[in-house]
Amino acid sequence: MKLFAGDTFYGGGLTSHARYLNDRYYIFGERHWGDGHRGPVIFAHIGGHCHEFGHCIGLPHLADYDEDNYEDKFFALMEVGGMNGPEKNGACPSGINPYYKIARGWVNPDNIHYISSDVYGLEISYDYLNPNYYVINRSGSNKYFILENRLRDGFDYYTPNDPDYPGEPEDPNGNEGGLLIWRVEPTWIHLLLADNEKSDLYPDIEGENRSYSQDPFPLYQGQRVNYNTSPNSRFRDNSDSHYAFQNIVWDDDNKAATVDIYTNAWTGEIEENTTWDGDVFVYGNVTVSPNVELTIVPGVKIKFDSGVRLTVEGKLTAHGTSDNPIVFTSSKSNPSPGSWYGIVVEDGGEIELNHARVEYAAYGVKSSYADVELRNSEFVRNKWGCRLYHSDGAVIDNCVFSDNYYYGALLSYSSNVNIEDSEFKNTSLYHGLYLSKSTVRIADSRIEGNHGDGIKVYNQGNLDMSTMYEKGMEEVNNVISNNGIYGIYISYNSTANLGTYLDIETDILGGFNHFSHISENYDVYNNNTATIKAEVNWWDDMNIFGNMDYTPTAEDLGYHPSKGLANAGEDEKVRELLLEAYRLEYVDSLYAEAIRKLDEV
Repeated sequence: MKLFAGDTFYGGGLTSHARYLNDRYYIFGERHWGDGHRGPVIFAHIGGHCHEFGHCIGLPHLADYDEDNYEDKFFALMEVGGMNGPEKNGACPSGINPYYKIARGWVNPDNIHYISSDVYGLEISYDYLNPNYYVINRSGSNKYFILENRLRDGFDYYTPNDPDYPGEPEDPNGNEGGLLIWRVEPTWIHLLLADNEKSDLYPDIEGENRSYSQDPFPLYQGQRVNYNTSPNSRFRDNSDSHYAFQNIVWDDDNKAATVDIYTNAWTGEIEENTTWDGDVFVYGNVTVSPNVELTIVPGVKIKFDSGVRLTVEGKLTAHGTSDNPIVFTSSKSNPSPGSWYGIVVEDGGEIELNHARVEYAAYGVKSSYADVELRNSEFVRNKWGCRLYHSDGAVIDNCVFSDNYYYGALLSYSSNVNIEDSEFKNTSLYHGLYLSKSTVRIADSRIEGNHGDGIKVYNQGNLDMSTMYEKGMEEVNNVISNNGIYGIYISYNSTANLGTYLDIETDILGGFNHFSHISENYDVYNNNTATIKAEVNWWDDMNIFGNMDYTPTAEDLGYHPSKGLANAGEDEKVRELLLEAYRLEYVDSLYAEAIRKLDEV
């Protein structure tokens, strides 16, 4: 060390400095300007020596002399935290930033917590002698975040400002410290400021103290840090880090912060082919641009913030498996239908869902002039299971639309839609399936237990539920049962073919549909003057209205599988209840609801 008498110089050869990292000595003056260089010149205490000695043992400045990063200076010894103390005299320098401490092995390994996947309600407590550091790094990248809880204790008593300043009344942690979020990149370590304000820009002590007191998080309860917020979680080059820190809350009794951490967080435009291969948090609207494909691999769960949508102008391919379905759901702890907006497929867009589950959206899938293929998927507890508009040739195969609020599916201006092996059940307010100016064929499906109509065919809709079986086969085509108003309602110049009888050598053409109703409700209500065909069907207790050809019935032709249908339905119901309980427990982690579902079995 070389210590010279007199005031510290800030220019020339006597500027306080170590010549280079790992040098054997440093130069420092006897006195320096106090009070953040505002004066007067005062005795230079230990802080400046600690800073320069840090260089001698290999610690650089935090931000390669980037002045834009200088706002964090009093939080870090290797910036100007060495000046901390009464009147910034250096008598009580701040601690070393967590990155340097971890890199040098100066932290107990048990106190370094590496987080690579989402964590909810993480509590970050304070311990001056044994601090805990949380390294948020999803993939071993050299760009990541470190979280710590820093309070006024020991050498941090004056970090970053006068401890006697009372703090702002609306600030949950006042002037006592709080959660610090460090952004780490090569040669650049940056402290995010809760108020996103450079404190040292204020010419007066009062303004500086106020601003510094609001640097630790949270500035207000529930504060968020992501790509869209101020401050934000972007990297230095303004690129999206895809990290989000949500719902930051300060517990003043325990002097601890809690935070939800998302390590694969998305918002904005997706402009190149992208694969989501880990759980995803969507906190802002995401759009898949034209000619771009978003692929989601099996087992991924995508959580959407309130009101947020996934818009597809290119292509969405989400192919799960029976063991590892893809789940689109709400991020709320207690979601309800409409908690997020849904998947919206725009003009020219394409969607392929296979072994997927969409829940708690306003629209499970909402399409317009788009190609839609939905297979082996579930649409549960949405407002609309799906709403397809001008989606010609859409395919719905082996899907379940259950417990949706308005409609299981609403189809309008869509021709040649094919629905097979699917279920539309337990819609809360209106209909299981609504067709308007659409041509739809339904086969091997169940439409049951909906509050309104099972199927409403309206405004020039066209429904085909006819099929062909080999003679002697006792198979049921569609089951329409126990709906709240009508099994099928046909009105306003709409048409329906519920079965046209034709005997051709080895085959029989007809409906082979099974109808049952509750109370005095109608199985089929034809509100048009034109006669519809409803031949070769089973009717538990026929109750129909309007012009209809319903003979011969399936029983007239000697087909009797409906006798065993009730028992088969009970077995199917048990299977569905067990499957739903499994999903509640293992997919949604709703254990109490899973137990209630098992009790129904």
